[in-house]
Amino acid sequence: MDEIGARSYINSNDQQSRGASLDIKQQLGENWLMRLSLTRFSDLPDSAFAEADRLAAYILNYHKGAWNLNVSFNYQGEREYLRTANEREQMGSYWLANSQLSYEMTKDTRIKLTIKNLMDEAYASPPQGAGIIGGIPNRGREWGMGIDWRW
Repeated sequence: MDEIGARSYINSNDQQSRGASLDIKQQLGENWLMRLSLTRFSDLPDSAFAEADRLAAYILNYHKGAWNLNVSFNYQGEREYLRTANEREQMGSYWLANSQLSYEMTKDTRIKLTIKNLMDEAYASPPQGAGIIGGIPNRGREWGMGIDWRW
């Protein structure tokens, strides 16, 4: 922490991780695109206990004319959090599904409807410190509408 109590991070090479990642993109016909990403860490430093060693993402995208629809699935493997200053507890893995439908009105304007956490999954994130039992709850299903406007 700095002099005003704010947490700050500095990149250094005193800790290392090892793993492998696979990323596959495949055009499935004229309008469909599929992407699959898999990551597996075989060695993480002990300080990375709040990070998952297994990650995955699958995205399916359909585009025709001015319309675009995509659905994504994201996996986060098991992690740990500090239950007390000296005790860690396991957090379960989870899958999240998200979707977005958009329509390009002009080359500079696009409207969109987004649904995050499509299946209304109850999941939590590891807190920065100790004492929050079960982790920090994340949002349930979230709907959003928006306009992207380029100028």
